[in-house]
Order: sequence, then structure tokens, then C-alpha cells
Amino acid sequence: MSAPLEPILIVDDDKLVLASLKATLEREGYLIFTALSGHEALEILNDQPIDIILCDQRMPDMQGIEVLKEAKELRPEAIRILLTANTDQETAVRAINIGQVSHFLSKPWDENVLIQTIRMCTERFLLEKEMKAMQELILESHKELAQTHKGLKQQLELGAKIHETLLLGHVPSDIPGVDVQAVSIPSDEIDGDFFEFYRPLSHLCDVVVGDVMGKGIPAALVGTAVKTQLVRFAVPAHHAIKFDRETFWHEDVLSTKQIVTRVHEAIATELIKLEYFVSLIYGRFDLKKRTLTYINAGFTHPLHYHAGTQKASFLPGSHFPLGFVSEQEFQAHEVSFEEGDIFLFCSDGVTETKSKEGEIYGIERLKDLFEKVAEKDERIDLIRKEVSQYQGEFQIADDLTLIAIKIKNFLPIQLGERGKTKFSADYSQLQAVREYVEKICHDAPGDSERLSQDLKLAINEIFCNIVKHGYKTNPSGLIIIQAEHDLKGIKVEISDCGITFDPLMLSEPSFYGDKEDGYGWYIVRQVMDEVMYLPKRQEKGWNHLRLYKAYYTEEDAMDFAHSQIDNVLIITPKGENLDAKEAPDFKEKVLRLIDETHVQHVIFDMHQLQFIDSSGLGCFLSVLRKLNASKGDLKLCSMTKPVRSMFELVSMHKIFEIFPTPQDALKSVSTSKV
Repeated sequence: MSAPLEPILIVDDDKLVLASLKATLEREGYLIFTALSGHEALEILNDQPIDIILCDQRMPDMQGIEVLKEAKELRPEAIRILLTANTDQETAVRAINIGQVSHFLSKPWDENVLIQTIRMCTERFLLEKEMKAMQELILESHKELAQTHKGLKQQLELGAKIHETLLLGHVPSDIPGVDVQAVSIPSDEIDGDFFEFYRPLSHLCDVVVGDVMGKGIPAALVGTAVKTQLVRFAVPAHHAIKFDRETFWHEDVLSTKQIVTRVHEAIATELIKLEYFVSLIYGRFDLKKRTLTYINAGFTHPLHYHAGTQKASFLPGSHFPLGFVSEQEFQAHEVSFEEGDIFLFCSDGVTETKSKEGEIYGIERLKDLFEKVAEKDERIDLIRKEVSQYQGEFQIADDLTLIAIKIKNFLPIQLGERGKTKFSADYSQLQAVREYVEKICHDAPGDSERLSQDLKLAINEIFCNIVKHGYKTNPSGLIIIQAEHDLKGIKVEISDCGITFDPLMLSEPSFYGDKEDGYGWYIVRQVMDEVMYLPKRQEKGWNHLRLYKAYYTEEDAMDFAHSQIDNVLIITPKGENLDAKEAPDFKEKVLRLIDETHVQHVIFDMHQLQFIDSSGLGCFLSVLRKLNASKGDLKLCSMTKPVRSMFELVSMHKIFEIFPTPQDALKSVSTSKV
């Protein structure tokens, strides 16, 4: 039989409440003590090793806050939770702010919230207890090392224990739809690599991987301190349900940006004084929205393996490490993922591994290897073995950490009552219709804002047509709109009892400007992927108009192929449009590729591009400026007629060298180098 969990003291003068709380927590395996008054509780605290105290605020002999205040003196390490009515919450918050109370729970309590809070408090208690014990052990070992030179072996053994106990996180195996693999191999010296997983909500999985600059016990202690700060903000013991105009109702947990910012604010000054800094990446997998939101603070760029294309790409974006500068503004990046996609996080101990000839393994070798082994179950072991073989028999110079996270399947999007609603056939309802569309699109995967804009545009036009033509502006008419998400997109059905119409008889809009009709249905056809109309069969029946719109995912962004011949990089954009949406990401990827390959000459093969706007033109100007600064050059070739016309319209054909084929452009580079 397993040992009981941490001992808990419940204090309440209501015997029924006391019995209910005791029964609930005993079912979870906790050892429970009870007290009907504050004085009885203090007597128990004097005699028993209590770890968690759950105390009611209102009692006849002394208030709960007073009990917890004295409990802090008796058991300073214990977690103190106040049970309050809604009217006492302000008092509880003040008590938390001055350190008298750790957390509070409102009465009447939700049993799931109660159990979750106790579990989180237990985990926090055990973590702090273990960290305190380990820190005391480290300090004691330092005293011994100061007295004798024979402590080297003890230091290494202690470092391995610190690394295993405090710096290496628990690899979760119970996340629905996600498979996690992780391995961390320490070097012969004590290093500061660390990782951890957090579950702020059931559909969120957070991962942090970090590396402390330096070696030895100080680096391990710094890593421990960073993890201590992270757990403060990453795993809330209690959170509210919050509403705002941008996100509607949602559970109020800190974002990745808020977590990293607060950790940086808490430790940056101290790290600068100690002359240490910490590189890390903090990522959040949202299994409902199907997105990874992350902040990279000076860490190795992770790899994203796309199951659909079987190709891997590096995730862009980077900031200074924590403690490198005193102030910095973090910006989160977001990418969408599909079923079967895999993300690889690794420390620089992987990419900076050296062969016996002194050549580093590098990010391109890692990318190529990842593409080969990503679909294999033993992907992590295969990468580890390959890196070890590359290194040969040399000692590991740095910790080697690898984490692979595979998306197996998605959590369903639950619309609930948001999925269906009714409107009167009146133009005054248009704002409410658009707000309804925003709500049903909010949790959609990928670019939910763009999805919402397209649906609002189409549904607004359809609603106006039903009001004007279907009901002849009779406000007593009824319009029902309902929505449903599937794995690839969103389905919307709009129903009415008005006059039917024949879609085949709809006139096309005039772009000459001599008539106003036809634009509404033209817009609907342009922004929707599918439109189906089912007219009613009887006078009192219903007309149904069904729309389908696929999610906007990362794969919609402009991608490109590239090859390299000597010092010349040939880039081929893989898409028809390079506009304001695709341009920023496209430019960042191209500039990063130039930095990684160290080339001076670039050729753009533009045979697939059919449309380019001013933002797209700006991409080529940015590349040209970068190459000119390093005495290189940029050449364009294989332009389609529409793109060539755009270049000539703004006279940019006078700025760039444009050639008929890649061979002509490459020959020009060879000639200019002679």
C-alpha cells in the first residue's frame, strides 16, 4: 500500500463543512487532521508535522487570517490556504500580498478546483522542500571542499545529483494527443542545462529548455534559481475566468511573454552582478488552437518537422539571454501545427559538438538528420547516437539535451452555446452578427483573426441580402446562424423563412461602375472556400445557406527552395503571391539564410511569382542593401510578365539586374568575379 500524501490540517467551526472537506481530500489519499477552532488548530500544529493548512476565515474564537498568521510562526514552511466567502476576498488578497496567506479558495468551492489547488500546493511544497534540502547540502559540501583538495569526486557526484534532481524535469506521458521524448547527457563537468514541463491548463502544455553560461556548482545553482522563478509564474495554484473584448471568456493564466518577462525582471539585476546569463526557450503548445507560442532568449533555434511535406524548418526569432541586459522587450512568435508534426528542442551541446578534426556539427547537419529520422519512434536515440559518433572518443565538452514533441491528434474545439444563435431580420442586428462571428472564430487554429475577418465579410453580406430580398425588410423575420468546427475548417449554416432565390440568376458585378448590384455575392464567393444553397420546398419551410472556410495555417505563408553553387545562393519563392501578409516572414527567413550560409551573391528565380505588392518589393530592397554592405550583389531572373510590369511601374527595373534565366544570372556573377 502506498504511503499517504502530505498531511493537511482543516480548520472550520462548521462540522458539516469539515466533514465534507475531509472526505474529499481523504479520497485523494491525503492524511487529514481537523480542528473546530483556531486554538485547537494551533495545538495540533505544535504537535504534528503539518504541511498544508486549510482554514475558514470566519470562526467564533479567532479569524482565519489570525490563525494562519500564528501558523506561519509555528510552521513557516507550510502552505497556508484561506477559505473565504465572496465578501471576504479583498481581505484575503491583502493577506496574500503581505505574506500571511499563500492562497485562498472561495466558498462554496468547486471540488475540482479544490483538488487541483491542493495538488499544486503539494507539488510546490515538495519542490521548495527539496530545493532547500539540496541548497543546504551544496553549502555543506562547499565547506568541506574549502578544507580539502580531495573533494573533487564529491563535487562531481553532487553535481550529477543536482542535475538529475533539480535541473532535469519530469517528462510527461499523460498529455492527450502529444508524445514527448527527452534525453539529457551531462558532460564530465557540472553544467547548467535544464528543462521542465508545465500544465497550466488541460489543453496547454508548456516546455522550457535552458542553458546557464558557465560550469560547476555555481552554474547549477543559477539554473536552480531560474527554475524556482519559473514555477512561480508558470503553474498558478488558482486562476479566475476572465472576460475581455479581445479574448472573450477565458481562463486567466499568464502568457509566455508575461512569464518570461516576469522571470527576467526578478533575476536580471542579480545575474548581471554575478556576471552570469541564461539562454532559454519557453514554448506553449495549445492543443485546441493547434499553435505553438514561444519566446527564444538566446537559445538554439528549434526545428519544426512538417508531416505533410516531410521537411523541417528552423523557428525564427531570438532575444538576448536573461541577464545579458537589464531591460528588454520580449515578443512571442506563434506557429501553427498539424497532426504528425514534430518539434525538436536542443541545447548548443548538440550543434556545437566537434569532430576530432575540430569541425562543429552545425545546425544544417542537425536539420538534415532530423528530416531522416523524424518519423521513427526512436528519433531521439538516433540523433544522440549520430552526434556521439561524429564526436568520436573525445570527451563531451558541454551538456547535450534533446527534446522531441510529436503532435498525435488534436483536442476538439467545443463551441457550446456559441455554436447557434437567432437574429431578427433587421439591419440593427449587424453588429451583433459580427460579434457572434468573432466569438466562434476565436479558438480556431492558425490565424483566427484573418478567418474572422473573412467570415464577417461574407456573413454580413448574406445577412443584408436576406433582410432586403428574403424578408423585404420585415423585421419580424427570423434568421438562425449556427457554426461547427472540424479538423480543417469551420462550417456555418444560415437559415431563414424568407423568399427563395436562384443562385444561377445572380448577376455579376460591373467593375466599370455603371451599376451597384452583384458585389455582395461576388465577395462571398471570393472569400469562402465552399458555398451551398438549399431552398425551402414548402411555403413555411426554411432556406439554408451553407458556408465552409478552411483555417489559415502557417503553411499558407510564403516558402522557398534554395541551392548553393560556390559563393552563390539561388533562391526560388514557392508561391504565386508575395504581398503584405507573406513579406515580413519571407524577408526574415531569407536574411537568416544569408547569415547562415555566409554568401555574398544571391540570385532570385522568380518564375512562380504572379503577384507582388510594395511590401514584396521591399523584401528585395532589404536583401540588396544587406549584400551591398558586404560587397556582394543581388540578381533577379525568370520574372513573369505581371511581376515585371510591377517592377517597371515603380522604376525598380533600373535598380536591379534582371536576367531571362538562372543560368544567365549565374554567368553574370562568374563574369563579375573575374
